[in-house]
Amino acid sequence: MNLKKLIFVTLIITSAAFLECAEKEMKPQVPFLKRIPDLSSWTIKFDYEKEDKPSSAPISHYQNMDRLTSITVSKSGKNIQEIISWQSGIMEEMWIFNGLRLKWSSKKNLISIIPTPSEPDFASPYPDYLKTDFPELDWISLENFKRTETYEGEKCFLFEEKSKLLYISRKESLPFFAKEGTKCSKYTYNGSLSEPLQPSEKFIDFIKKYHLDQ
Repeated sequence: MNLKKLIFVTLIITSAAFLECAEKEMKPQVPFLKRIPDLSSWTIKFDYEKEDKPSSAPISHYQNMDRLTSITVSKSGKNIQEIISWQSGIMEEMWIFNGLRLKWSSKKNLISIIPTPSEPDFASPYPDYLKTDFPELDWISLENFKRTETYEGEKCFLFEEKSKLLYISRKESLPFFAKEGTKCSKYTYNGSLSEPLQPSEKFIDFIKKYHLDQ
């Protein structure tokens, strides 16, 4: 190998090493997660790592424990729809529509009003989408950012805190994969909705009756 070729190969190797090092040193910019465009939909699919049953736990507890399998979220302005699936086969539909929070479950085939998180002394188990599309990930910060890493072929920023971890796609600035304890969450993005969200007739009838009763 002549001197010119040697210098050329050395420059390529050095440049590649520099770029790899620079990528590893990259840090995410605030805000870490961008907002999903209006009239869009995304799905979170859940899987669970095998969990050892504590010897003190009743067997019936583990036999009867239901777990989420997926949540599909759609948004249209301030209106939000969630379609929730459980391992037992139970389906739920939740709406934030014109300021009301409504929930239907296939278990009882009833629609109910969900109190909003802002009401006094009420700790809502339901997400608030006003500030972010991913309220379940409000724990991430620069303090728990760890490094850049490729996960399942996607270049990501990795965040970790205690039993939680999150991979954010560097390209999209959106969640890619999350884990909390034994629960694993894979995020996929379904693209644009063809038209604005509108609750089904059973929800509209319930809303009309609710306003008449006020």
